[in-house]
Amino acid sequence: MQGIFLRKIPPLHPRCRCAIIYDEVAAPRRVDNKPNKPSRFDVMPSSAVSSTNLIPRTLEEAKAIADKLNPVVGKYFVRKSKWNGLVVISPDDMNCKLPSCHIGIKLKDCPDEAILHELVHAHSTSYYSNETYIANSVIEEASVQYLTQEIAKREGIKLTGDSDYDYWVDNLRKINELLRLYNTDLKFAQRLLRVPMTMRMEWLWGKVRKFAETIEQMMAATELMNNLTWEALEKWIHEN
Repeated sequence: MQGIFLRKIPPLHPRCRCAIIYDEVAAPRRVDNKPNKPSRFDVMPSSAVSSTNLIPRTLEEAKAIADKLNPVVGKYFVRKSKWNGLVVISPDDMNCKLPSCHIGIKLKDCPDEAILHELVHAHSTSYYSNETYIANSVIEEASVQYLTQEIAKREGIKLTGDSDYDYWVDNLRKINELLRLYNTDLKFAQRLLRVPMTMRMEWLWGKVRKFAETIEQMMAATELMNNLTWEALEKWIHEN
């Protein structure tokens, strides 16, 4: 993980796959092999998805998968995707969504769910600046991974990898179950992504205050909410 100009970046932790990239020299290669104009501030969130067994892809294969999954993801959103249709080699060797609205892949390991995750991002964080993403990265990655899992289940997309973000997703699932907010995880995940990224945590805290019926529920929900931090994830990784 690298960070040069940003005021706030996720802390380094074991098995860290998140990325804050400053890249003003080398531009990633497009699927048609034509160079892209490099962005001065190239900052990208990683899907943090890594398959148990490596799944190599060519750019052409990854592009075909993205083209196939993009309309599938679109069914679950009102807001349009900002993905520009390009798939490139990631400048930092990880699957990611670039601020330029390209999808960056690592050729040696690119499972379907990594591409799916980045396509979900294109309906959310792509509408904001890099700095705004960083300030809201936890709830963005948690809710995007949540909906990624639910879309995969609904559409029969095989989940072959795992993600450190799954820890946050588990906490979101428990919040929904504890407070009985929505009758399915899919509906809850969709609702989270409809809330603007900058307001999502505030919206979720509002649900806790409104639907926690007892002191015990409030305490349990507060603990789950407090797990939606980089520090809590780092602690969980160390313990597991």
